[in-house]
Amino acid sequence: MTETEQFVVEAMAQLSMGNDGDATYHPLYKAWRSYTNNPGQLNRIQDYARYGMGLSIFLSYETISDIDIKQQIASISYMCISKAIRNNPSNVNYRKNRLILMLCNHEAFEYTVSSVVNKGRSIIFANNMRFKARDAMFKMEFYDLSSNKTLLNIDMFYSKYIDLKEKISNNFFGYNETEATFIRDGEKLHKDILDYIEDKVLVDGDIDF
Repeated sequence: MTETEQFVVEAMAQLSMGNDGDATYHPLYKAWRSYTNNPGQLNRIQDYARYGMGLSIFLSYETISDIDIKQQIASISYMCISKAIRNNPSNVNYRKNRLILMLCNHEAFEYTVSSVVNKGRSIIFANNMRFKARDAMFKMEFYDLSSNKTLLNIDMFYSKYIDLKEKISNNFFGYNETEATFIRDGEKLHKDILDYIEDKVLVDGDIDF
């Protein structure tokens, strides 16, 4: 097991014992610093679901203020959780963790989504680029929210789901958008975003976002 994953394992063990303060935070901080110093470790993670969740928990402490670093951590966490979902798409806990990551780190992760959906677009269309990335995030979230109705037992998820349903029905996103198109596009966007991050991080060894 790589050093960075060992630190995440240590942190999750502390969390399971109810130690959600420094005893959990410090190993997660070390895990982040470890992969920053040696990004190649990210190719050798044994439990992507656990590792991605660990990075998401690290972000939840809100000690990182630099938006680029938050984007980096959120993107790698997303990659790990999404790889776990790809291997086990019926696991509702993985979907839950990906939703929490996206909803709680929407602004930071939207920059990564924008890199994919606005690839090749000119900066002179900055407003359209921003809306395209925003809508892409909404589609990804709606796809996950629609994947398993038990997720809607969580208040935060239920509120987001109803809000998006109302926006779609009120043509907020345009007359051609329906719940079915949102789900279809959301599924494809998840695949495209995961492919992009995997190529960048695991193939090119590039963790600068």
